[in-house]
Amino acid sequence: LYCTGGSGGGNVTQMAAKLAPRTFACVIDMCGMKKLSDDIAFNQPGGSTLNARWSRDEQSPNFLSIDAQEIRFVGHPQHLATRQQLGSRTKIVVVHGVDDHTCPIEDALELVANMQTAGVDVEPHFIDTADLDGKVFTSTGHALGNRTAIVSRIAGKYLMPDSEQLLRREGMSDFQLQQDVRYATPNGEFVISYESGFPVGRFERRLAAVDYPEHQDLSYVLDVAGQRQEIQTAGQWAMRRQHILDGLQRVMGQLPDASLRVPLDVRYEQDVRSTPFRQRKISYQADRSDRVPAYLLHPPTLSAGVKLPAILCLHQTTAAGKEEVVGASGPENMHYARELAEQGYVVLVPDYPSLGEHEYDFAAHPEFVSGTMKAVWDNIRGVDLLQSLPYVDGQRIAAIGHSLGGHNAMFTAVFEPRIGVVVSSCGFSSLQKDDVPSWSGTRYMPRIATLYENDANRLPFDFTEVVASLAPRPFLAVAAEEDHDFDASGVRDVIQAAFAFLAEHLGHRVLSASP
Repeated sequence: LYCTGGSGGGNVTQMAAKLAPRTFACVIDMCGMKKLSDDIAFNQPGGSTLNARWSRDEQSPNFLSIDAQEIRFVGHPQHLATRQQLGSRTKIVVVHGVDDHTCPIEDALELVANMQTAGVDVEPHFIDTADLDGKVFTSTGHALGNRTAIVSRIAGKYLMPDSEQLLRREGMSDFQLQQDVRYATPNGEFVISYESGFPVGRFERRLAAVDYPEHQDLSYVLDVAGQRQEIQTAGQWAMRRQHILDGLQRVMGQLPDASLRVPLDVRYEQDVRSTPFRQRKISYQADRSDRVPAYLLHPPTLSAGVKLPAILCLHQTTAAGKEEVVGASGPENMHYARELAEQGYVVLVPDYPSLGEHEYDFAAHPEFVSGTMKAVWDNIRGVDLLQSLPYVDGQRIAAIGHSLGGHNAMFTAVFEPRIGVVVSSCGFSSLQKDDVPSWSGTRYMPRIATLYENDANRLPFDFTEVVASLAPRPFLAVAAEEDHDFDASGVRDVIQAAFAFLAEHLGHRVLSASP
């Protein structure tokens, strides 16, 4: 069995291979839509001339949920991993014009990169002017040329019965196996059931959020019936940790999934200094509509093949933004990005949304319900950037910050497992001993006021859970006894409760010291 199509048919071809991952021997996608990105779905800026006229308004007949958007992402990294785990061996042939502005070439490049990372058998053909022959290929854009002839030229060797490279699927197809194919999305799972021998699709919504009466006692987990179970296994802690992440997202908004990723398009805009470290002003594309201004610092000379550890440096609440931590403004004890660069680290210093040079109108971007989650996403893309640098050891990335930067580092690391070490200076206290309304501004988490009425007892998380969720990674909390913003006794409450649980129930080695 084979499948092929161009444009909309290319998308259907890819989706057929996704929904029936063990059925096709080979599929050929010619300039197909690779994902229902924000620019295509909602007519947002992003490079496509398409407008699918979907809406984010849940009352609209054209409402598109995040789950429905993600299942249409052909190159979704987690979904590709699922396909591989199911035993998919379909060869994916991608033919795409380098000047395609209908289904952007950038989406095709991302698709191929994600498939290669997942181990999918993908064969890309990006058509440029050198390929034009006036017969088979007549355009480097969306039209491409004679699509029947293109299939024969590019993939005929895989399809023709007399070819030595003929591709045949081995084993039983999804129709014969009669098993479910499941793809997880933020609010549940899409299930394609072959139980009856033909596919029947449904969406299974995740169970309602679990509400914990308080958040200092980590020793138990609530099951689906709301019954308390003492945590005795790693699996039970994993369930409690997922409940913690769910609670955070109820306040911050949903963590964007891979469908929001766009090419980083890193721009090196200005060299600021060359010694004792090199400092460059850069920007990178975090999502379809926003670029993040940042500084990138690294040793003045880089040796071929040598990979250095990297640190994401996050600034406090200051109009200067990234300028302070690189030493251009503010007190000397805030210049930690400069100090780390002098010690030989690669350092990335992004501006927090609405601070420094990062102009950001929160009201104009309903895809982020909080500045906190927008910052988390910007930082996750910053980790993407660091891992893309040939001189960075992608397995040795840390995050550090003071005050706003301190809890920004913690929140990011909870959602981003690639951050291996976390340092928070005066960045948190127990919400029971904090000024809760101060967290509810537009720049932070407005739902604290609008949904939870600034009541710490109603909030679905506290920092004891955040700290425990960082384990088993090293975490350093620095607190000040006379901090009038983040109460030191509240820090002590958090640390003692989290450390006691980690040591007793998970066997993690913990070190404690007085603030």
